[in-house]
Amino acid sequence: MLTIKNNKDKLIMAVISKDNNVFIGACAISKNSDREYEIGYRLDQKYWRNGYGKEIARGLVKYAFEILNLKYVVSYVNKENYSSVRILEALNFKNISEYIEEGTNDIVIYYEKYNPN
Repeated sequence: MLTIKNNKDKLIMAVISKDNNVFIGACAISKNSDREYEIGYRLDQKYWRNGYGKEIARGLVKYAFEILNLKYVVSYVNKENYSSVRILEALNFKNISEYIEEGTNDIVIYYEKYNPN
């Protein structure tokens, strides 16, 4: 990964394929409007379902807990994004609540994961 922007409230990184050095997406840890640190990522659709999402999410959590020493991180995901829901649940994120997003009527799940240390 290549860091694009880094300050105390936001870290944004490019996701580059190890195989061919091609840009395949971006990921971030950023402080949201509720002053929580949120993890997230976006991948070019042709790279979906190859394990990249889980690898990226695991790396973001590790960085948040081991380097930034955060107590917890959050993530918001569209309930119909089954792959991302499975990734967060596989990484032991806890489903805290669901709500309907204004303007889209999408159901969004709010997840938290606490630092075990």
